[in-house]
Amino acid sequence: MNKTTKGAIAAGSAAVLLLGGAGSLAFWNATADVPGGTVDSGELTLTPAAAGQWTFNGAPIADPGTVTLVPGDELAYTGSYTIGAEGDNLEAGVAVTGEQRRARSRRT
Repeated sequence: MNKTTKGAIAAGSAAVLLLGGAGSLAFWNATADVPGGTVDSGELTLTPAAAGQWTFNGAPIADPGTVTLVPGDELAYTGSYTIGAEGDNLEAGVAVTGEQRRARSRRT
């Protein structure tokens, strides 16, 4: 079989596959009116319960922008939050997304 015949067979096969997929597109995009009630959504909120506290090497500070960090220092924020959840079968997983690191330095 020469190259032209192989190419024609491949092109014909591709066309058949593409046309076969196009025939089912209308089925999956069909719409219809359905009688029924309204659809409501729930609500999930995360609200600070009170102002948190920044600490620098264990001592409270008012503004973390006023300190200069060096290796070995620890800057931490501690706070509490209120979770509001309204809805049926509502589930949520809550996790801290920031990293917790402690910088360390080697002194010579």
